[in-house]
Amino acid sequence: MALVAGFLAAVGVATLVYMHVDTDVVWVTSVFLVLTFGMSARWIVRPFGAIGQPAVFVAGACLWWWVMGRIARDPGLARGPDRIRSVLLSLWWFLLLTYVLSFTRPLTVAETNGSARAVVLFSCLFGVALLIGDGVADRDRLDVLVDRVVTAAAFLALIGIVQFVFGRDPWTAIDFPGLVLNRDSASVGERAIFNRPFATALHPIEFGTVSAALLPLALHRGLHPRVGRGLPGRWGPVILLGSAVPMSVSRSAVVSLVVGLLVVAGRWSWRRRAAMSVAGLAFVVWVWALVPGLVGTVLSLFENAGNDPSVTARTDRIPRVLALWEEHPWLGRGFGTYNINDYFLLDNEVYGMLLDTGVIGLAVWACTMVAVCSLILSATARSDAATRHLGGALVACIVALLASTATFDAFAYRILLGSLFVLIGCGAALRRLERASASGTVGRAPLPVGHPLEV
Repeated sequence: MALVAGFLAAVGVATLVYMHVDTDVVWVTSVFLVLTFGMSARWIVRPFGAIGQPAVFVAGACLWWWVMGRIARDPGLARGPDRIRSVLLSLWWFLLLTYVLSFTRPLTVAETNGSARAVVLFSCLFGVALLIGDGVADRDRLDVLVDRVVTAAAFLALIGIVQFVFGRDPWTAIDFPGLVLNRDSASVGERAIFNRPFATALHPIEFGTVSAALLPLALHRGLHPRVGRGLPGRWGPVILLGSAVPMSVSRSAVVSLVVGLLVVAGRWSWRRRAAMSVAGLAFVVWVWALVPGLVGTVLSLFENAGNDPSVTARTDRIPRVLALWEEHPWLGRGFGTYNINDYFLLDNEVYGMLLDTGVIGLAVWACTMVAVCSLILSATARSDAATRHLGGALVACIVALLASTATFDAFAYRILLGSLFVLIGCGAALRRLERASASGTVGRAPLPVGHPLEV
């Protein structure tokens, strides 16, 4: 009943938005970003349980807007064929298929509830990506959205740095009317001798991974700024996100950082690669001098990984994971059905996808993400320097987030998951606008005369 009521509430909000109440896709997505990054994921609307974060309701409104726009042939949404849209819809329908097939076997209460939450959450997030991909009006509006993603990430990093320095969470004294804590308010933990911040995320690993993964997009804003941005606006987010990564004291964050930088560097000249390498080395030295022992602690996480219980526990689970997988090898147990109440902790999203959707589902996931990244890169390969770099930065962020699926249960964390779908939507919008520009057509119909966002 709670899910039905939430769906009806989202429909009502989306209907108002769909009626163009002085808003556009970028504005609505910005609200989603504010609620995702600016409010702790622990705060929920009580009747809706774990899925009751305010950001999920906005994502549901985005899904409804996109569905209604496709049915009503809204001129504000792109209507032509689009490959990224097609592969996203294919993945979405496959996940729904595995959800339906899960009911061919007896399910526990935890499995039933978990699968329902997963289907609702991912459907809403697919709506966010599809709405951005089909609904961003032009390149200027896309640049505004990219700026807001970077700003949201910089805010997350800033809160985490405050927690690292002072050892206190500045949000503990804040109550949100109508919301309750889904779990106890967490205190800033420690690793080695350092505070381990989490900002508005659920865990320091999520905080560090998101900060690392979105750094390539912050670098894009620094290297190709919009008109009117001074040095603080260009490079401030880079410094904040770069500082947040070691402060999370997380291997996953470092892995995502390295992967993201390697991918975005593919679209740099050799001169820029050399310059950025020197700048990166200087930044590491600056962190080493500013916080003695921090860089060494992070490096020791990799040097002693073989003796780390958190690493050996993951590898020790492999035989148990394979034993469960052999029960349903091809299509899995059903999307979202795996849970620690009935089984055991995985702490690895690849394991979870394999058990939930089988080897076919894991292949579909991988092929979908490869297709999305390839389409973005190919569409921007011959564009101007700023557009070409933006395409590379978006793909770098997506790949960096996906790399974390092999190191922890990444999709259990809403900031990380929300960021992934927003970035995919931005990449789809960029590809559509670039193809429209190359062919001399328009990406979508112009805004009506008198609309508040008309230029």
